[in-house]
Amino acid sequence: MTPGSVLRRLGSIRRGKAALAGRLREEAPLLQGGRWVVESAGHAHRAGDAAFPAMHAPRPRSSSARALSILTRLMPPALPILRAGAGAGRTGSATTVVQTKAGGLILFDAGRGVVVHRRRANLPVGYETHRELLQRHFPGPGWSLDRDRRTLTEDLAPGSVLREQSPAVRLAVARDMLTASAGAVAATRRGTAADQVEAAVRAVLADPSVPTELAARVRTAAEELGAAARSWPLALSHGDLTGLNVMVTPTGEWTVIDFEDCAELPYFFDACSLLIRDEHLLDAAREGGFDTQLATLHAAAGVRPTESSLEPQLLATALIAATRHAAHHGGTLAFTLGRLWPHREMATTS
Repeated sequence: MTPGSVLRRLGSIRRGKAALAGRLREEAPLLQGGRWVVESAGHAHRAGDAAFPAMHAPRPRSSSARALSILTRLMPPALPILRAGAGAGRTGSATTVVQTKAGGLILFDAGRGVVVHRRRANLPVGYETHRELLQRHFPGPGWSLDRDRRTLTEDLAPGSVLREQSPAVRLAVARDMLTASAGAVAATRRGTAADQVEAAVRAVLADPSVPTELAARVRTAAEELGAAARSWPLALSHGDLTGLNVMVTPTGEWTVIDFEDCAELPYFFDACSLLIRDEHLLDAAREGGFDTQLATLHAAAGVRPTESSLEPQLLATALIAATRHAAHHGGTLAFTLGRLWPHREMATTS
């Protein structure tokens, strides 16, 4: 890392801090007054190297790189989590703020039992209809959307995130969720996923940031995926069903949150999205632990067992999720795809 790159990175950090400070000033009426402290920051890519064990060999780090890493962690420009300090007053009521990749803020107000999403861009037309339909199958919190379509207020969902639960609880909840997903598929299936799958393959192969070996794997799978996708219908989907977007109570009741990416996607997208982000669930699926629920899902989509192999559907989900994330939330497509690519397949064939 050169001195020039260090200076550019520090400049980026300063600009990020200034932008965040500006956003907090804009939302001051909703926040408790007083001093706010950066508690932690999200850097998903730090956990992403495990996806490509053969491609991410550790490199020696220079002293300037180590120093920059320390400075970045003190106040990174993306995804900081802030909390009101002990001396905060009662100007507003939110006490925790998360900045999103799109520059919006998520304000947690435990006193009122709500979370307020203050977006930079309007939610798309149709969001209300889609969410109402999905919540017939996926239990979700109460919510309301302001006229400007940029302020979404939701009830705080009880419990803690699914990712923090024991393997047995995650397995039981995931089975319930796949059954619920089948209900949504049966009610909304239409058309074919061929265009979406082909578009995702093209986007990955055209992206110069995608490692050569990964691009070769996608190219090898492209023909099989394209042929299979012609028999895969689309269905209304949550679009970001992960262990962080499901809340679970101590009694095992679950609630889905964050419906902002809902869209028509391949009918298995929500099920496979949940599986590829949890190694334990993915192993269980490959060992037959979800066969009953997956069979129900395929039947709801009208797909024959011979057209419903799990592995191609996992790959299609990873490709579409990575391209959607890059298009809607920014970031490097290759990086996201590396985190989502089914890990065992990579580890055994690298």
